[in-house]
Amino acid sequence: MQANRQMTQVEQEMALLYRKYAPSMLIYVRMRVPSPEDAEDLVVEVFMAALEHAKFAELSEKAKQLWLWRVTRNKVIDTYRRAKTRQSVILDHVAEGLFEDEMFSPEYLSCREIATRLGKQENVVRVTLSRSLNLLRKIYRRRKEEQESG
Repeated sequence: MQANRQMTQVEQEMALLYRKYAPSMLIYVRMRVPSPEDAEDLVVEVFMAALEHAKFAELSEKAKQLWLWRVTRNKVIDTYRRAKTRQSVILDHVAEGLFEDEMFSPEYLSCREIATRLGKQENVVRVTLSRSLNLLRKIYRRRKEEQESG
């Protein structure tokens, strides 16, 4: 019972520290990290590090504040270091060309194009595709029935 009460007290203290310091830390990090999501994650990492730090609870209020800010600064520096070695691309910049190659994949070929490429008659390709799709449907139905019954 005492351990639960103490744990609750530590959690309450950490929640108070988070409410007190996280907004300004987030502003600081957000000004230095391009992604808002990465900035939020970084601030959460700082407080997780505080929870995992064995002596953090024993520090004075001022020492806790300094520790949190020092870890925040170090995590921003680590982010810069990782960015130098690992390139990231914003998806918005590449989204336009992302699916261009799909138009040339086999799913988008007509039966006529497939027949021409395979050197077969178009009706043979249609029958083969139809039979293949029917077989796949049968297999999927069978698996679904097995999962539902078993």
